[in-house]
Amino acid sequence: MLLMIGYLVLASALAFFLFLVPGPHQRYAGIAGWAGMVLVLVAMLPEFAAENNFVYPVITLASIPFLFLTARRLLAGDERVAALTRGAAIAFVLYVPFAYIPSLGDWLIGVVTNQVAWLLTLIGFPYEMWAWNIFIHNGLRVEIILACTGIQSIAIMLGVAFAVPATLRQRALAFLAVAPVIYALNLLRNVFVIIAYTDQWFPYLPADRQQRRVRIRVLLLGAQRHRRARRPPHPGPDRLRALPADPGPRGARGRPGRALPPRPHSSRP
Repeated sequence: MLLMIGYLVLASALAFFLFLVPGPHQRYAGIAGWAGMVLVLVAMLPEFAAENNFVYPVITLASIPFLFLTARRLLAGDERVAALTRGAAIAFVLYVPFAYIPSLGDWLIGVVTNQVAWLLTLIGFPYEMWAWNIFIHNGLRVEIILACTGIQSIAIMLGVAFAVPATLRQRALAFLAVAPVIYALNLLRNVFVIIAYTDQWFPYLPADRQQRRVRIRVLLLGAQRHRRARRPPHPGPDRLRALPADPGPRGARGRPGRALPPRPHSSRP
């Protein structure tokens, strides 16, 4: 199933890329891109049901009439729907390389991990590295994954900013106003999550609520899940030292934002 979802996401990304290339094929490529995204959601319905997740099934059902309406308006030459499709295409094309090229995604995770470590050291917060991308403090772990790098939000906001016609100068200003700001705020968010979770600032809340945030994941969920299944273990940067003790299964995984069951407990920003 994951392999099929991966192919659907790649097909959708290719269709969106072709939509960005001027020509008479654009409207059909845009329809194919939206159709691929809807098929990804449909393919993931069993997983949503197994997790008792009711939000994504509702989104999936709503996306089917949305797909037909979008296809109809694209064929009719509606510029507003074309702009919406352009924004989705840009966001998709920007994100997919990080999701499907493990070395690229791991490089970004490593950069964010190093910068978060630098910030924690700067403010004097004690921590150690349980793995190349996992911080540990007070027996509680926080893992930096691709969703913690801010690339999703940056891709989406750049898609929105570049969806409408603009000059080169305006696009450059839009990039400078979006990417660095979101990236910097995301680093601060990661620092806050690590400190708040490992020091148990909010012990009356489960880990996922301590770090829950409003993020648009519908476009990117399939690619992210597929990448996690394919990515080999990362040896980690030399300067990040893993703890010699092994407090729990190193391969343990959990959903983003939820504490992992093995001790010491773990979380993700």
